This record gives sequence, structure tokens and C-alpha cells, in this order.
Amino acid sequence: MTFEPIAEQADLPRLSRRQRQTLQRLMQGDSEKEAARALGITTNTLHCYVKEIYRVLQVNSRGELLAKCYRDAIEGSGAGRAALAAEST
Repeated sequence: MTFEPIAEQADLPRLSRRQRQTLQRLMQGDSEKEAARALGITTNTLHCYVKEIYRVLQVNSRGELLAKCYRDAIEGSGAGRAALAAEST
């Protein structure tokens, strides 16, 4: 199972498109270095995005962020409304 692309979820208007893309990469299990490389940004820029994601979603750590997103996805609400979908690839 995987999450639908968060970058396309309309219910996260408080996050920029790049912040949603960053969140998607983190939820897929990418390290910060891998996520930055995949997004074509520096790790410093990624850290700025992550810091803002934490502030907006009111979490204090990556573990807390992922737990919130997974919980919300299962409940079908909030940041994790990027609902679980069957992986087709």
C-alpha cells in the first residue's frame, strides 16, 4: 500500500506545493538527503520546508509527523487525507 500523491491533495492548502512534495518523500521513507536530491534542492532548503511543515501541522519531530499522517490517512482526514491506495506499480 502507498499514499496518493500528497502534492495533489487539495485539503492541504496551508502547505506550499514544494512542502507537500517534501512531505510525500518523507512519507515514502526517503532520507533527507534522498528527498533533497529527488526534489532537486539542497538539504538546507529541505530543512526549511520540514520546519514549516512541522509548524503548520503542529508536530515536533519526524516520527510525530509520520504518525499524524498515517493516522489521518487511516481515518480519512487531515494531513493524511492522502488516503491509502493500492500500489499499482
